[in-house]
Amino acid sequence: TEINVAAPIFVSVATKCGLNSTWQENSPTAIGQRQLIDNKEIFLGADTDALLADVDRRSDQCHFSESGQIKTASSYAQAIIKEMRK
Repeated sequence: TEINVAAPIFVSVATKCGLNSTWQENSPTAIGQRQLIDNKEIFLGADTDALLADVDRRSDQCHFSESGQIKTASSYAQAIIKEMRK
């Protein structure tokens, strides 16, 4: 804002990682990421925990495969388009 730039911020909920992890949908990290979203200045870009299937992640079940990257990018694009139409 020092240079008079105002732009929405888009965040991800992205906590799922690992083959034998003890991942939980409502982990403190995921809750914190969701709490950032106020739908005024900060919006959800992608909830990759919910959006991606196992096939959308590489064999380590952490990093995104090509399909995971495409789904995440598409989710961000849709969120940006939705916000820009307001």
